[in-house]
Formats: sequence, C-alpha cells, structure tokens
Amino acid sequence: MAKLWDKIILLMIIFMFFILENDTVMTVAAMLCALVVSLAAQYFEKNKKAVFVLQVGYIVLCFVDPYFCLAAPLVLYDILYGNKIWLVIPMVLSVLVYLDFFDYRDVLFLIMTVCITILMQRRTARDIYAKNKLVEIRDRYEEINLLLREKNDSLSESWDYEIYLATLKERNRIAREMHDNVGHMLTRTILQVGALKVINKDENQKEALENIGETLNSAMTSIRQSVHDLHDESVDLKLSLNEMIKSVSERFKIKSELDFSEDMPSNIKFAIIGIAKEALNNAVKYSKGDSIMLCVIEQPAFYQLIVEDNGINKSKISGNGIGIANMRDRVDGLGGILRITSSEKGFKVFVSIPKER
Repeated sequence: MAKLWDKIILLMIIFMFFILENDTVMTVAAMLCALVVSLAAQYFEKNKKAVFVLQVGYIVLCFVDPYFCLAAPLVLYDILYGNKIWLVIPMVLSVLVYLDFFDYRDVLFLIMTVCITILMQRRTARDIYAKNKLVEIRDRYEEINLLLREKNDSLSESWDYEIYLATLKERNRIAREMHDNVGHMLTRTILQVGALKVINKDENQKEALENIGETLNSAMTSIRQSVHDLHDESVDLKLSLNEMIKSVSERFKIKSELDFSEDMPSNIKFAIIGIAKEALNNAVKYSKGDSIMLCVIEQPAFYQLIVEDNGINKSKISGNGIGIANMRDRVDGLGGILRITSSEKGFKVFVSIPKER
C-alpha cells in the first residue's frame, strides 16, 4: 500500500508539470504508458520477467520521444525497487540524447522528480523491510512460545505420571505393610484366641472369647479386603503393557498405541492385562510373522484392545484352546465382545469392553 501511495504522488507531480508546461498528445501518451508500466509492475510483482519486458519497452520509448523521459521517474521507482540498477544507464542515456530538446525547467523537473523517487523508494523499502522483519520476529517468538508450551505440557504430563507412579508404589507399600505386619499380627492373635477357647474351662469366659474371636475375624476380613483393593488400584496398566511389549521386542517389531485415562476400573485393567498377555504368548508360540501391533484405546463408551501380528497363526480359534477360552471368559464376564480372525495377512485379536455405568 505504501508503494501505491508513492506512485500516486509521483503521478500527480508529473501530471501537474505536464499541464503547466506542455499539454500535448505525446505528454498524455507518455504519462499513460508510464502509468500502465507502473501498475503492471505493482500487479505482476511476482512475475519478474513480464515486468522486466515492460520496463525495457518503456526505456525504448524514451529513445523514441523525449516526453517519455519526463514521465520516466514513475517507471524508475519500480526499477530501483527491483534492484535492476543497470537499467538506469540506458534511461540516463535517453535523457542525454534529448538534452538539447529540454530547457532548464525540464532538467530541474527531472532532477527533482528523480531525487523524490529515490528518497520515497528507499524510505518505503526500509519501512517494508522493517515490517517484514517484525513479522518474522513475531512469528519466530510465537513458534518458540508454542514449542515451550508443548514442552511444558509434556513436562507437566510427565510430572503427573511420575506422581501417579509414586502414588501406586506407596499404595503397594502400604498394602504390603498391612499384609506382612497387621495381617500377621491379627492371624497370630486369632490363633491365640482359638487356643484359649480350647484350653479354657471356665464357661463364663467362653462367650467373651467367642466375641473377641468374631471381632478379630471381622477385622481380618476388612484388612484382607483393604489390601486387595489397594493392590488392585496400584496396578499401572500402561507400565504393565510396556513390560509385555519389551519382553517380545527382540523377536518382533512392535507398534503400540496406548491411549486411555488412568482411572480405568481395576477389573477391566486386569482383563486387558490377561488378554494382552495371552495374545502375545499366542503370537510367540504360533506366529510366523515379524511384527505385532498392540493398541489399547479408550472410546467414549467402551475400551478397545487390538493385538495383531502379520504371520500365519496355526493356533485354534474355535475356543477349544485353554488360552482363547480364558480370553472369552474374561470378556464375557465384563459384557464385552471378542473377535479372533486368522488369515494369510495375519492373526488378530479384537476386544471391546463397555464402560461401567
């Protein structure tokens, strides 16, 4: 837009000079030709060859008639902007050819307009360069900020996962402590109360010992349930699946996609672990392929498990095999769907388990 305003100013200066000095057909033709070349250079800015041909054509016209030299500053603007400095030489020669034709006012006008053209072109080029540089810097900083944001998000996710793993380890530790210490102490106390009930002959104390025994048994049941719940909640599905993948990575090329939330119910976690382990063992035993794809994906209403290899698997898929029968039992127990397909392209285990509502 700044270039267009510069050209409008130059056009007005040339127009006013032509009106004041010589309003002839050739002055109008020269001004129109200069305007056409200038607008074409603006419009076909990316087509440098076409612009170059038009500018050379105008310089040729400068040798044909001197009035084209007086309108030349409008074309000179685009020549300077396109860094075609060598085109200025023939333009200057055309002026020298008609130097006897020009009077002092024409010469002063040419000198003035050329100086104005050079000053406006340099100022506009500097402004455009500064704006482009500013946009480039802004885009670079935006890119850096985006990368930093992604890195921060990644670090945040990694930190959250580390906290999650630490929480699971702590639950495991608490469950182990409860089992090894409190559980054993309660077991020993229950045995001691049982021994007291056997050797005690006092009928008045039997009822008290019975109540103590029932309380201890109830406490033991609660401890066992708590230990079981803590152990179930401390299972990290992603870590378990990655360990399975690592165990078969020496033989197979593994492609995995694990996309699920950490709050998956424990019964579904154990089912997926059991089915995935059975499917991978099945591939190790029977598959003749060299690659395995393992995917566990959480959808809005269900979980998907896919284990697929690229070999011809000779295992039975009728359900008579113990491993496949176990997979079917696990899936049926959760109200899910199990599909096993075998073809020349490979062996595929597909499981869909609905979310608990």
